[in-house]
Amino acid sequence: MSWFGEAGNHQAEMRHSYTARDQHGRKWLVVLEKKPMAPCYVTPMFDAPLIPPTHVLVFPEDMPAKVTIDYAKWIDELEIAAREYRQRRLQIERAYYGVKADPDGPASDEVLSVIGQPPMSTELVRKCQAGDKTLLGLKMVSPERPAPSLKGKKKQPAVAVAAPARTPMADVEFEQEDPPAEG
Repeated sequence: MSWFGEAGNHQAEMRHSYTARDQHGRKWLVVLEKKPMAPCYVTPMFDAPLIPPTHVLVFPEDMPAKVTIDYAKWIDELEIAAREYRQRRLQIERAYYGVKADPDGPASDEVLSVIGQPPMSTELVRKCQAGDKTLLGLKMVSPERPAPSLKGKKKQPAVAVAAPARTPMADVEFEQEDPPAEG
C-alpha cells in the first residue's frame, strides 16, 4: 500500500477533465469524477464582469460537453435573498430607530455593519440571460476606445495618479477602552 492508498485510487485515474460550452458559446473547464460521472469542479475559461455561481450550472447527462446556466434558478435565489435582506433590514432599523426607521431610504452605517451589503440585483442577471455581450465577456470594452459621446473631441492624455502614502501599522496607535466596571 502506498502513501496515496491502493493502486488505482490516484486522482489522475479517478478524474477526467474536458472543455464544455455554455449556451452563450463560452468555454468552461470541467473536472469530472469518473465513478459517479459527476462534475466535481467547474472553472470558467473566459473573463466576464459577471460569472454565474457553479450551483446554477446544469450538465445534461446525454451531452456533458454542453453546460446550461439556469437563469431562472439564479434569479429566484436573488429575489428570495433580496426579500430576506429587506425583512432583516427592517427588523434591525426598527430595533435601532423605532418608529423613525425608513426602509426605503439609504441604510445607515450602523445597519450595514450588522446586515452587510444587499444582495446583487437581478437586473444584471436578466441582461446576461438576454445576451448582453459585454456582461457575458463576449465583447470586451477597450479603455483606449473613447465613449460614443466623446467622438470628435480630442482624446485627453492619460494622467498618472500617485497612490496615497500608507502608514505602517507599527506606527499606528489605538485607543484602548477601559473595561466595564463590575457591579
